[in-house]
Amino acid sequence: MQNPFAPWNNPLAPVFRASMLEFIVFKRRRNFCWQVLDQSGKTVATGRERTRPAARYHAYRALFLLLATGWKATNLQPH
Repeated sequence: MQNPFAPWNNPLAPVFRASMLEFIVFKRRRNFCWQVLDQSGKTVATGRERTRPAARYHAYRALFLLLATGWKATNLQPH
């Protein structure tokens, strides 16, 4: 017997996909660049730091700030 209150068991319930964010850190000459990307590969935030740990810190910080402000993928589309 299925639980009628469990949305994952209901085939008629709409499927909502969460927007995914990821960050990458890469070396450019003497600096480390970082980018926060959405699931389609669009750059949401970017920066450059002197050390890899600093780049990771700033990338994580940008990722957290985007999540804390309620970022959604539709915010990037022009009006």
